[in-house]
Amino acid sequence: EGETLSMPATIRSNQWTELAFELSGRLVELNVLEGQWVSKGDVIARLDARAAKADLLTAQAEYENARAQLRRSTALLETNAISRSDVDTQTAREKTTLAQLQHARKAVSDTELVAPFDGRVAQVFVRQYQNINAQELVGSLQGAALVARTAVPGSLIARYPALERQAMVVRMDDLPDLEIPA
Repeated sequence: EGETLSMPATIRSNQWTELAFELSGRLVELNVLEGQWVSKGDVIARLDARAAKADLLTAQAEYENARAQLRRSTALLETNAISRSDVDTQTAREKTTLAQLQHARKAVSDTELVAPFDGRVAQVFVRQYQNINAQELVGSLQGAALVARTAVPGSLIARYPALERQAMVVRMDDLPDLEIPA
């Protein structure tokens, strides 16, 4: 077994993130409490999605119409019934409405706030039915694994050059059986 050195360290979670919606809206579901364990993909909170879903239906209809119009225009071009410029205009409209459709799909998806990794809810800053602004903090999530950070003095590294290349663990006085990677 190796040599034991004592020095102060900070113990923290290996992962940590702030949780926020990309959209503004009314919070209709808050599914977590502080200290609760969540798995990656769990729905933490949900905004009212009615307006986003209506926008999605509109974008879908506009895209389908633009796509149908482009098909008709392309067929008419083959018989020289319309100009190439008209087909180019319809092509641009089809691409624009496709981008709007993709944006609307993302907006519907963004009404759900999901856990990006397994972890514990560290803090919750909002209440159900509250109006939330885009990027307003809803809460924070921390991973389960712990890491220790310590500052090893240069003089100690100079005295023990092999120290830099070794895997180190931290043992706390109060929990001697718990090993935390350093």
